[in-house]
Amino acid sequence: MLDPRGRKGRIYPFTALVCAVAAAVLSGAKSLAAIGEWITDAPPWAQELPLLR
Repeated sequence: MLDPRGRKGRIYPFTALVCAVAAAVLSGAKSLAAIGEWITDAPPWAQELPLLR
């Protein structure tokens, strides 16, 4: 069943958020804004991870 809410309305597990933040920081993000941008514009390989769906 598909989630009827938009991507903004989804609630992600805490571990998925921690992993996304860690990936952003390891990729060079140094501020909260940069982390948010990295997560928003995540590379295709990161978007396919089961945790972030």
